[in-house]
Amino acid sequence: MKVLVLLFFIIPVISLGKSIFCNFNDNELTDRCRGISKYWKNPGDNPMMDQFRIDSAFADTIHIESAKAYDLVINEILADPSPPVLLPEIEYIEIFNGSAEDIYIKGWHLTINKYVTELPDEIIRSGEYALIIDAEDMFSYNIDIHKIACDKFPALNNKAAEIILQDSLGSLMHAVRYSDDLYETSSKKDGGWSLEMINPNDPCAKFYNWQESIDYRGGTPGEENSIFQSSAVSSIPELWRAAVTERSSLMLYFSEPLDSIRSISPEFFTVNHGIGVPDSIIPAWPILDRLELFFSTAFKENQIYEIFLSSDLCDCSGQSLIYSGNFQFSVPEWGDNTGIIINEVMFDPEYGFTEYIELYNQSDNTIDLRNFNLIIGGTDEDTLIITQEYFPVYANEYIIIAEHYKGIDNSEIFSKAERIVYMENMPFLTNNGSEIYILNAEKQICDLAFYSPAYHHSILTDTKGVALERISPGESGFDPDNWHSASSGSGYQTPAAENSQNEIANPSFRIEISPTTITPNGDGVDDELIISYKMDAPGYMARIIIFDKIGRKVHALANGDLLATEGDYFFKGTDNTGNSLPSGYYIVFFDAYNDKGNRHKEKKSFVVAGY
Repeated sequence: MKVLVLLFFIIPVISLGKSIFCNFNDNELTDRCRGISKYWKNPGDNPMMDQFRIDSAFADTIHIESAKAYDLVINEILADPSPPVLLPEIEYIEIFNGSAEDIYIKGWHLTINKYVTELPDEIIRSGEYALIIDAEDMFSYNIDIHKIACDKFPALNNKAAEIILQDSLGSLMHAVRYSDDLYETSSKKDGGWSLEMINPNDPCAKFYNWQESIDYRGGTPGEENSIFQSSAVSSIPELWRAAVTERSSLMLYFSEPLDSIRSISPEFFTVNHGIGVPDSIIPAWPILDRLELFFSTAFKENQIYEIFLSSDLCDCSGQSLIYSGNFQFSVPEWGDNTGIIINEVMFDPEYGFTEYIELYNQSDNTIDLRNFNLIIGGTDEDTLIITQEYFPVYANEYIIIAEHYKGIDNSEIFSKAERIVYMENMPFLTNNGSEIYILNAEKQICDLAFYSPAYHHSILTDTKGVALERISPGESGFDPDNWHSASSGSGYQTPAAENSQNEIANPSFRIEISPTTITPNGDGVDDELIISYKMDAPGYMARIIIFDKIGRKVHALANGDLLATEGDYFFKGTDNTGNSLPSGYYIVFFDAYNDKGNRHKEKKSFVVAGY
């Protein structure tokens, strides 16, 4: 019953908007109407008041539409103005009214990392930008810019902060969590450049909708953002994970904030095995990207459950979930400290990418990483909590620990954003090598490993952007022979996926081609030759060359590639310049070798038929 009371208290935190009528002949005006009355009685003070006059029998009556959630959004943030570029050296938050109505903000509140300031008596026109700044900085910007002066404006943390905008009733208008990790350029991260929203019509997109300003001045205060894209494709919400928090409660984590009304409708969530719909739901606040569901029936151990989500669920922009169907979850094995191992380490990433540690659950149980700990080098005093969120890792599943998302979300190499554990205070991975320890919530060691640049393949001349992969989960992470460079075919990294270099159960060399006749005419049938290989050990380099029937080299598919333990190459029937080869007989020459002197050579013939 207590949960139900909390639920009804939380429902109104997202403003749905409402009509306000002000009759200035009334002696008892509301606070909102009283603030507007000074403009009404003296329209010269604010000519925009003419917009509020309506044809009515009451000449002194106006009608104003109260703002709805996301009508007014946080659109630009300059948290670190030093050293300045060409803008005044002051912090600001820019808000934008993207609605069709003018918005009166008397009594609204701005919260910055729990420091609350009340906004003054102001009206923000439809389509207008306004800067929220400290009252002492009121005259620092051009007179044409709409400035909202706040006494004792809270300082913006240079590293990261949460900003919440609420109306006079406490209803949420918009909330943003920013971080200096959003800067792509290190010099801009050092100060003087703002962060801008790409598409203010997609306020649900979180950090994917924010980038550094590209304006030559360092920002665009009071005007359209330099990175503005109205045509930017809105992100589509999806369920990332479901975690059992107590025996009868379940936490759902989503990629972005949900619609506040639909997300608390119990009929949109159903769990099988007799659990049914939740009795109550408590959403996260102020960013509604998590829901905790409470059921009357407890979840059982060793049981795989499925939760069905209604297709009516959507984000705050009205976009339906990308996933509507059954999502599996199970009760974690809370005392298990043997299943999680360190499986891959990226300690020297390419510029613009991030360091990460990959973990693998080699057990048959679900293990929750909540309050697990990480040590990189150092001692027990250097122990840091990886995450305080519920983060179940299922049997034979991979996840990665990273400080931020840069480069990892590149769709060409990684499409599993839900598998990233963000650790904001993650220690640096030194390029010289170090120990890594993973400890459970009780500080018991789950796994330990040592990585070193010396473990990379000796033939690689440049190892920047190359991850080290663990070959055998069952062997020690301190064994140098149990680590190897990721293969070139995998992009030299396999985050949150099976390693390209892994243990081989029955080591033997094999190469196969299919089909033996290709017709590369683009009809989707036998358009390319698939060259499949399996090596007898990790660490082989390869040359794969196509010859014609008289021995002329016509195409080089690989020349010194670092192979995975098994994989595929594809030949599309063209020469090295991309021109189609004539019909006839051809030969694949596969030459694999390693630094131990082992070598495998094999030839396979195939036919390129008429186009």
